[in-house]
Amino acid sequence: MTRLNQLLAIDKGLKPTAERAFTNAYHALQKPGLFAGLQRTYHPNDEEGDQLPPESTLVQRTAPDGIRDSSAPARMHSSAWR
Repeated sequence: MTRLNQLLAIDKGLKPTAERAFTNAYHALQKPGLFAGLQRTYHPNDEEGDQLPPESTLVQRTAPDGIRDSSAPARMHSSAWR
């Protein structure tokens, strides 16, 4: 049977780790550029116009990834109490 002092020791070790992971996930969610993808193609207005190369930016993170990352510390913290 687990004693209270053992649970408190587990909690003391997991709490900073869970808070750090949650803070990192929160900071990642605050960067809107990670969630925005972009694809542009340019066409000249006339035959002699400047030809520009196409631009593209891939989506680096998705909303489900962000939700999963921000909820992982809570799952990790609550699983120690079982």
